[in-house]
Formats: sequence, C-alpha cells, structure tokens
Amino acid sequence: MPDCLIAYDTTSRESNLELIHDVQAYLQQQGLETVLTHDVSGRKANLFATIPAADGTLTGGIVLSGHTDVVPVDGQNWSSDPFKAEIRDDRLYGRCTCDMKGFVGVTRKLVPEMLATTMAPAIGPSKVPLPPSKTMMIMVAVNGKPKTSGPTKL
Repeated sequence: MPDCLIAYDTTSRESNLELIHDVQAYLQQQGLETVLTHDVSGRKANLFATIPAADGTLTGGIVLSGHTDVVPVDGQNWSSDPFKAEIRDDRLYGRCTCDMKGFVGVTRKLVPEMLATTMAPAIGPSKVPLPPSKTMMIMVAVNGKPKTSGPTKL
C-alpha cells in the first residue's frame, strides 16, 4: 500500500479501486459506514461516507467532494516521478497534489477531528459557526467531469 494518495496511479484510463479501498478502510477504521458505487466496468468506484451530526442524525449538512482521476503524464517533461510526493524548496510536487488528491488527503486526515467536534468550525466571511446538527458527507468520486460517472451523475 502506498504511503500517500499521490502514489496511486489513478490516471483516467486506469482503475481507482486501490486508492478508493485505501480511503474506505481508513474511514471504516474510524467507525464510519461507507458505500461504494461502481461504474459499468467495475474498475472504478465512488466512495461515500457520512459523519453523523452530534445528535446522531444523518440528514442535511455539508458535502465534501473530491475526485480521484488524474490527467495522463504521457509526453510531459517531469523532473521527478509524478506519482511520488516530493518536497523541494518548501513546495510539494506530484500529480494532483492540489487537485484533488491533496483535498481528499486533507479531508481524510481531518476525519477524527470532525468526529470529535460537537460544534462545527466557523465558516464564511461572517465566521458563523455551523450548528451541531449539521452532517458531513465525504464523497470521493471516480472523476470530476460533468456527464460521466462522477458526482454529476450521482
């Protein structure tokens, strides 16, 4: 198992199941129920997990959504392995360190904090806290392109 999400080759022509199963296992270790939906080929999946509100409800709330597919690196002049996260000059290099594997990784890392929080952190310019009745849903999709098997179809 790779030590970070960047290491999974989820190029759009490849399967994303290894990465999805890694994230799913982590979420299940945190006590969350997960749901997978597969594309017609069975080689790609969307992953859903819901973090209940402080009162246990599972409705309403906020969706945190990221996708796993990456653009092929064929013919690109990388000076390092695009599927190995590397820090150089205080910058992180690797395929999708920002869009979207970075987001998925940060979201995954914050799950224990989300589970322990009874009042969601302040958001927006007015810094209004979300009430504890807000549910958080994590969705890790096949891809982020409209009209495909990603979040738009769901």
